[in-house]
Amino acid sequence: MPKKNEKIATRLTYDVSRVSPDNLTPLALTSQERRDVMKSFHPYKPSEKFFSDYERAVRFFIWDVEEVQKVTPAKVSARINGIHKNARQLLSDLLSLEISDQSLLDRHFTSQFLQNRKCVSVNEFISCLALFIESAAEAVHVLDDVQKGGRMPAYAEQCLAISIGRAIQDETGKLPALTRNGVFSHVLKCALSVGDKRINRRIGKDRMDVMDLMRHARETMLSV
Repeated sequence: MPKKNEKIATRLTYDVSRVSPDNLTPLALTSQERRDVMKSFHPYKPSEKFFSDYERAVRFFIWDVEEVQKVTPAKVSARINGIHKNARQLLSDLLSLEISDQSLLDRHFTSQFLQNRKCVSVNEFISCLALFIESAAEAVHVLDDVQKGGRMPAYAEQCLAISIGRAIQDETGKLPALTRNGVFSHVLKCALSVGDKRINRRIGKDRMDVMDLMRHARETMLSV
């Protein structure tokens, strides 16, 4: 376990499961939402392939937001703390068993052992549980430090920005520029707004981190 004043070198990352597009929530842009995107390219008219890529990116964004909400540090901490507490209680109960209690529980173990089947005795289980509790305690400690470190990275938004950046690059043949109120900025804001509306989040075009998301997306695209 890290020492009390030892800083955690790395932040935890979101473990968001990926799915095929067939399992994503269907998305059909409204006429106004399409016009908002088209304004970004004026006078050029984006292709239907671009709009298909755009809708796909927003669909994955909606999925990612919902998944990320399940694995915030606070929620992960609550679940692991609950497991740690229950495991400690179970260990305490096992250590409080009388000899007759343990003998009765081990009767099945003996029968399975003689038949060469998988089994675990009370003492073996106690040993494994004690080791597990040590791991859970370390996880709780790490999570406490993580929550003190501020907000986690905007995983869903970063993935969306990368997808939008690649869609623009495929459409124009150029790496999208990091220009305030440029094509990349405007299309990304539109995508964030569309996604937020679908999940009833009130952020969208009013986000203050759009340039940071664009910069992260561009760096990622250049590194591939």
